[in-house]
Amino acid sequence: MPEQNEVLAPQDLTYTVNFKKSSISIENYDLLKTKVSEYAAKYQNMIVNDNTVTDAKDVRANLRKLKTAIDDKRKEVKREYDQPLKEFEGKVKALTGQIDAAIAPIDKAVKSLEVAEREKRHADLIAQIAEIAPAYNIEPEAVEPDPSWENATMWTKAGKPTVGLTRAIGERLKGMQLQQERMKADKAATEAYAKANSLDPYSWLQQIETGATFADLRVQMDAALMQRKQAEERAQHEKEAAEAIAKAKQEQIGGKTIDGETGEVITSSEQTTLNTAAPKTYTRAFRVTCTEKQMWSLADFMKSNGIQYESIKGA
Repeated sequence: MPEQNEVLAPQDLTYTVNFKKSSISIENYDLLKTKVSEYAAKYQNMIVNDNTVTDAKDVRANLRKLKTAIDDKRKEVKREYDQPLKEFEGKVKALTGQIDAAIAPIDKAVKSLEVAEREKRHADLIAQIAEIAPAYNIEPEAVEPDPSWENATMWTKAGKPTVGLTRAIGERLKGMQLQQERMKADKAATEAYAKANSLDPYSWLQQIETGATFADLRVQMDAALMQRKQAEERAQHEKEAAEAIAKAKQEQIGGKTIDGETGEVITSSEQTTLNTAAPKTYTRAFRVTCTEKQMWSLADFMKSNGIQYESIKGA
């Protein structure tokens, strides 16, 4: 009986199989083939009609019987030929089954141990990140560990992180630190630029949280400012045009201003009202489908152009 935990080498269990290659042949095959060919050819082009259908059915039945007789012989030989192989396979499976029975509990125990070891490495990894992260001003909870960091190769036999693992964690934290500093600088620049140009900074700052940079947003804010300027210029032109049209309709008679269309006298207060009358406003409901970034840009555009809007509950 082997000692405890002694593993036998595969060559110690090799076995020899007495096997002789068999050959299967059909006596007088060529003669048989010729007869079958002649018999089949005799009826291959048989004309089948109302007058010959009975004979045709008989011929078909005979041909099928001939085919069955030939194939039955093949099946009989195959059964005899396969029998030794089946017996051999049965004996081999009995042997491998005994080995599988020995493997199963060992495999279960090994996997259970591997799970426990991985769970311990995971806990040790979290502790390692918590220890290093503060040096980079990073919250440990914000670090997403790489799955490979829990592999056994990343830890020493004593359960300590390898140099490679420590370096990998440090590189991840350094990258997060640089990203955090960039976002902070971009937020400060974005907020200052938005306030300097009378834009609501909130929507622009939200975009930095999703990966946008100040350089990206500067282009968009400049576009919003241009739209606002163009809208103001249009409004001024419309106001000037309205005043010009109103003035063109008026006539000065005896020191009084007369409406050229109605003939009524326009008082000084009415004149002021005509000159400063606000443009007609409209209210329309729209359903807009776009990305969050586009939605914020639309909101800024409407704000910069003095367009009032409100969210509809449930929309």
